[in-house]
Amino acid sequence: MAEKRVIAVVGATGSQGGGLARAILADAGGGFAVRALTRHPDSDTARELTALGAEVVKADIG
Repeated sequence: MAEKRVIAVVGATGSQGGGLARAILADAGGGFAVRALTRHPDSDTARELTALGAEVVKADIG
């Protein structure tokens, strides 16, 4: 199987970014991996994304 391409999702613990990250993660055959960018990588939401298979990274672009 080919290596998955990475999609970075800014604001992945918020409503819009979180929905996008979860949709990508739910598509197992889609060929994409999620790199979730968030200011709070230790939050419950970030931990949920990690459990779903996302790579969670601390990033504050504000």
